[in-house]
Amino acid sequence: MAEKRQHRRFKKRYTVRFGTDDLSKSGFTGDISKGGAFIHTTQLIPLDARIHLQIQVDPKNFVLFEGIVQRHRRVPPELRHVEPGGFGVRFLYPGEVVADIVNKDTA
Repeated sequence: MAEKRQHRRFKKRYTVRFGTDDLSKSGFTGDISKGGAFIHTTQLIPLDARIHLQIQVDPKNFVLFEGIVQRHRRVPPELRHVEPGGFGVRFLYPGEVVADIVNKDTA
């Protein structure tokens, strides 16, 4: 099967806080790229939902993103120690966020 991803993925584990309205949910990255990440968590967000993410890159620094949930990986509880579940998120580019702000103000 041909690789469809535009950006190279890196297996990095960072702590992540996320949510649609706040940062009340948590997980960690399984892999991350310029375009998005896979978040290991049992707290799935609906597909196509827009979310806020805070990725802790070291004890003192974090990065904030907005993204769109693109896919889910559901894993039965008895298999989570072997294969963690979670969701894939596409990071929004700054232009996408600004376009949404401008469109809300003109609507």
